[in-house]
Amino acid sequence: MKCKMALCQMVTRPDVQDNYDAARNLLAEAARQGADIAILPEIWTTRITPKNCLENAETVGGPAYTLMQAAAKEHNMYIFGGSIPIAHGDKIDNTCFVFDRSGNEIGRYDKCHLYDIDVDGGVSSKESAFVVPGNHQLVVDTEFGKVGVLICYDLRFPSMFLKLAQLGAEMIVLPAAFHIQTGKAHWDFLTRARAVDTQVFFAAVGCATDHEAKFVTYGHSRLVDPWGEVLCEMGEEEGVAVVEIDTDRVKEIRRQLQSLQHQRPELY
Repeated sequence: MKCKMALCQMVTRPDVQDNYDAARNLLAEAARQGADIAILPEIWTTRITPKNCLENAETVGGPAYTLMQAAAKEHNMYIFGGSIPIAHGDKIDNTCFVFDRSGNEIGRYDKCHLYDIDVDGGVSSKESAFVVPGNHQLVVDTEFGKVGVLICYDLRFPSMFLKLAQLGAEMIVLPAAFHIQTGKAHWDFLTRARAVDTQVFFAAVGCATDHEAKFVTYGHSRLVDPWGEVLCEMGEEEGVAVVEIDTDRVKEIRRQLQSLQHQRPELY
């Protein structure tokens, strides 16, 4: 079945309202290009610092939530809402909401693997200091097949991807805000490997690059097919890329190379 997927790569601006406006415009452009599914990046409502995320945390039904809900209904388009900070006590959940064509919430995923790293001479982060880790998987049903959802640092954990494939996912989306340092080093082969591991169409949608920000993101949103071919890759700039896929390709690849069926859970 043919499906048009829109990668909505956006700059996170200092002003939250500006980010709402940018997201609304990108989703409208995705719809103008005929997208069936639109994907936003990770933490698109605010620049990514602990202070910003905590101060701009929302509740379910808040402005970002209602913006995405309304856009899904207006444009008759599935929206995988990147992620937004949702208040959780004195911390937040890093949450992706999924809306169907009628604006109904059909899934919520809270980022499970938290970005606690310290690269010598480079990026340092302790996401666990202000984010509560999620504890569940998410696969949603669409007329194009089942779609799994993960967020950013989850990219480094192949077992989580395989679990989504075992749950029936034929597409996986990953909103992200990959740092430019680790993005340049690892983004290419990790995104292609995860698509090949799971034999899915894999859409990894990042924040566009703003060299003035404290946390400089990599951009380079991309769509990879089940054979590991990069169908689309963006650069550093904000924008929308719409790509038509044929979901029957997943079944073709899985028939020819049955690696998912050849797993040995009794050994690993």
